[in-house]
Amino acid sequence: MKLTTLKQIKKWLESAKGYILNKIVELTTTTIAAIEEIENKKADKARYISVTILTNGWKSDSHNYPKYYDITLEGITENDRADIIIQPESMQTAVNCGFFYMTETLSGKIRVRAMTIPTQTIYAEIGIGVVNIVGEIKKLYSANDIKSGILPIARGGTGNTTGNAATATKLENARSIALSGDIIGDTTFDGSVNKTMATTLSNTGVVAGNYGALDLVIKNNGTVWVSNNVGLHSTSAISTWKAKQKCKISFLWKVSSESVNYDYLNITAAGIQVLSNTGGSTEQTGTLTVALEANQTIVFTYRKDGSQNNGMDRAEISEIKYGVGTAEPSTVIYESNVKSYFDITNSNYGFYPAIPIPNFTIDAKGRITKAQTVYVAQTK
Repeated sequence: MKLTTLKQIKKWLESAKGYILNKIVELTTTTIAAIEEIENKKADKARYISVTILTNGWKSDSHNYPKYYDITLEGITENDRADIIIQPESMQTAVNCGFFYMTETLSGKIRVRAMTIPTQTIYAEIGIGVVNIVGEIKKLYSANDIKSGILPIARGGTGNTTGNAATATKLENARSIALSGDIIGDTTFDGSVNKTMATTLSNTGVVAGNYGALDLVIKNNGTVWVSNNVGLHSTSAISTWKAKQKCKISFLWKVSSESVNYDYLNITAAGIQVLSNTGGSTEQTGTLTVALEANQTIVFTYRKDGSQNNGMDRAEISEIKYGVGTAEPSTVIYESNVKSYFDITNSNYGFYPAIPIPNFTIDAKGRITKAQTVYVAQTK
């Protein structure tokens, strides 16, 4: 009985040995296969090479990206995959020439394409056997390609939908700032520093200077003689100037009255009419130059009819200049020197030196926009 049991145990052990050996063989086979697989994976591991894509050596064909450049690489075949990575310093150049994001693998070379030949050398890396785990790069985009959404600040965007930076050190292009109207001035501003603008107060058209009575006489080239029969119907203001020596005189005449049929200015020199009856509700004005011998006269007459007034209802003689003999008139005649050249006789009403009164127009901002002289006639 004991002998039988030992035989059975021996038989069982031999069976177990065979089973274990089979399992070891299976394990060994599996391990070898795993190691081989690992080796194959290592063989498939991507390898990177640096490449320089020059501006010369490009060719053309009928492809959608018609410019191409071949990079020679020993051992590369049509079955290989090659992905190109543009270096940051060449990214803008690649964008500008429309660099294609995919490569073509041919026997012994890798082909890259672009819309146009790049203007600068492009530096890149090519990965052989690369598996892009985040998805293929579809295009080298520029900011102009973004049609919607928000580009984060970290990616070179503004972080908002307006395209404007939240803060900036300065404006990319300086802006011009100009003032017009009552104050004028201009400057440029880029936001980097504070600016002070020099300004000028615009002229209103008024001539700078003093406007006292004597100043006005000087400014207006002499004394103004005015008829003094304003509003006195059926009267005539007559002023006779007799030359003390041979001379030539020039002057400005002015009249504002009823129509010429009623009130008017008349001037004679040496008995000859040099200004016939002149008047009208619209102010009439002009200049005359006359020559006189010694003791000859020039007569100024402002005649009024029997009714009504219009306009200023008066005549004026101003800017009188005197020249001795045949000399051109140049000496300005004032009330203070007129008797040196003429003997003046006035009728009951005549022409007398007027009192100049400055008259100013001031706008709502307190600016003087107009300055003129009003002459007040003396009674005699």
